[in-house]
Amino acid sequence: LVIKELLNKPSQTDIEIEADKNTVKLKNISLSSGNNPVINITGRIENIEAPVLKDIKVNIPNAVTLSANFAGGEEISAKADLTLNGSIEKPEITGNAKILNCRIKKYFTEVKNADIIFEPQNIHLRAPETSVKGAVFNASADIEPEFNKRITVKNMQVNSMYFDLNSLFDVIKSEQNIFAEPFITIKKGSAAINEFKVLDLKAKDTSADFEFDKNILKASNIHASAYSGLIEGRAEYELNSGFLKIDMQGKDLDIRTSMQDLLKLNDNFTGRTDVKAKLSMMTGSY
Repeated sequence: LVIKELLNKPSQTDIEIEADKNTVKLKNISLSSGNNPVINITGRIENIEAPVLKDIKVNIPNAVTLSANFAGGEEISAKADLTLNGSIEKPEITGNAKILNCRIKKYFTEVKNADIIFEPQNIHLRAPETSVKGAVFNASADIEPEFNKRITVKNMQVNSMYFDLNSLFDVIKSEQNIFAEPFITIKKGSAAINEFKVLDLKAKDTSADFEFDKNILKASNIHASAYSGLIEGRAEYELNSGFLKIDMQGKDLDIRTSMQDLLKLNDNFTGRTDVKAKLSMMTGSY
């Protein structure tokens, strides 16, 4: 793990602590590079036998860039102003952080200009510039502050001008081991996508509700414009197996273009049609 702002540069660490039988006062713990402060920590720790944090303030005033190579190249640039209270194991965190840039090359993922607001009962995330391979979107979410080995998202909103779900299938299939143990639950979500692609189906003005639990993504109340008609339905995707199920109804679709995409038929059909279809298949080859 490398802090780029300190790489090959002189740095200074200042530590000023006072302690008695039951309290440790962190009067000043700071790290700087030249005249540029990197991090500053103040506050106190009470009840040494069962430590309790009291107004531990962690301030990173300028963007700090951490670089690592755990999964083929990761880098995050962030700043923060946080206050910690309570037990060391599960502190209450308040304040804010800003992620200027986070990049994970192996998973084709990049997040820019994300804001995180920490409150006693909630963590609010706003990520307006997020991309994962062919999917570009902005997202906002409210998250439970206690993780307990799993992140619980209370609600999430996703908006995108263009979202290619097939690209995500490729990333997920190549890294199945990541999802061996479920690590995130999304209780309630909604999505609005201008242009959307899944398998060979192309749609516009797509909206849906979704939830995610035990590595299964379920989408319901799907509404979209496609092939000069309307599509409605629901879908379910299992991350561990890559198995996708779609239950859809198409209304007043153009026969020629819908048959070309959905059934690979290139005959010169003309007219309109209503369609009901149930599809089940393995993903990762699109």
